[in-house]
Amino acid sequence: AYQKAKEGIVEFQKQDDIAIINRDNQYTRLIGRRVPGKRFWFSLKPFATENGAFYQKKWLVLRINGIVRRVIPEKDIPFTSEDMKANLLAAVVAGWCAGVSVRDMRAKIPKLQAPSGRRQIIRRYKGRTFVNDTTASAPVATLNALSAFSHPLILIAGGVNKKLPYTELARAIKARVEHVVLLPGTASD
Repeated sequence: AYQKAKEGIVEFQKQDDIAIINRDNQYTRLIGRRVPGKRFWFSLKPFATENGAFYQKKWLVLRINGIVRRVIPEKDIPFTSEDMKANLLAAVVAGWCAGVSVRDMRAKIPKLQAPSGRRQIIRRYKGRTFVNDTTASAPVATLNALSAFSHPLILIAGGVNKKLPYTELARAIKARVEHVVLLPGTASD
């Protein structure tokens, strides 16, 4: 169902429409190959020749029609987690498509903050950090959240089962989480 919903996004595009596609995800990469409009990729890894944004030699770069533009050094990006860095890549491509200059992006990116509910530090108390990540509502988002922390974790999770695979998340919880608290919901059953 998830993949079908994503396919519907590009299914009715015309030649002048724009699609910004995650090249690092196997499902969206397949969908991206069928985009009838203008396709822009984003990836945490460099890729050859096509339009889009990626990280290369410690820089976030944007390649448009064969011209590579250095947008900002990775050290100046306020996010360290891979998912937030991937979101930034997509935003850079969207900004470029909307007419935002590389110069303006370079000035604004270091001032960015994570949205409310996205790894938001709520409180530090007695050596513990309490983090709200209520936007991690799918297994892959929770995996990304877990990978953003290096210390022992107490995970509070639950909610609605979206019929997505949980195997990889279960492995990560076993390896990285000290305690789990499950909230009521079909995903906790």
